[in-house]
Amino acid sequence: MTKKVVILVLSIFLISLFFTGCGSKKDEIVINKGATPKALFEKAFKMSKRHPEKARKYFREIVQLFPNSSYTPEAKYQIGYTYYRQKGFDNYLLAIQEFRDFVATYPSHPLAPQAQFLIAYCYYKMMRKPGRDQDNTYSAIKEFKRLISTYPLTPQAKDGKKYLKKCEDNAAESIFLIAHFYYKTKAYVASERRFKQLMAKYPNYSYMDKVYWYLAKLYQKTKRYKLALEYFRKAAKEFPHSKYGFKSARYLKKHEKELKSKINKEEK
Repeated sequence: MTKKVVILVLSIFLISLFFTGCGSKKDEIVINKGATPKALFEKAFKMSKRHPEKARKYFREIVQLFPNSSYTPEAKYQIGYTYYRQKGFDNYLLAIQEFRDFVATYPSHPLAPQAQFLIAYCYYKMMRKPGRDQDNTYSAIKEFKRLISTYPLTPQAKDGKKYLKKCEDNAAESIFLIAHFYYKTKAYVASERRFKQLMAKYPNYSYMDKVYWYLAKLYQKTKRYKLALEYFRKAAKEFPHSKYGFKSARYLKKHEKELKSKINKEEK
């Protein structure tokens, strides 16, 4: 290694040390003797948008130094909220952990319904598309249901019902994709099992018309004509204005007599 290279490496090292030292001092928090929880909370809250990491340190100090203060519960809530506000998978997981602790410690606090909503919502934000891993979807469903059952009369519960529907549709669509794949590959037994599973677990699925359509077609292909007729009729009757409801009605108009004739032959 030449002398010039050595000097360059040492220079970079010293510069990095300088900036690291500056950064650590910048992140330090100073709590003056006699500081009140109110003053600390107000200071932390003001900086929480622009400097969430530093604000968190103040909020944590309030929780540790003033456990019986009226500001402590909200400071604890704000720790989770700073993580939530920063977004991203890792921050959502940390927010969930903090909000869980908040709800467990202060279940009757006015902020508890919001904390429970945000637990569910963080999972919702991490939810993956249908056809991919649905663990976060299932967790979101579980937490939204907990919100609705624990705090049923709150605005958060009302919002939770809307998001619960979206989560259930996502999980149901994931099952549909598997069922449809089996249908396309003529694995009809596996396909039927998945369609039935979907209907049992998510009876309010927003696209149940296509489930009925493909079940009807499946039963037709497997020569179970009575069931085929039943599901064509269900799709046409329950979803008259949807894509698959319309297709079912049109199909029945052309082929209902033919299906009935086949059913009569089966029953003889």
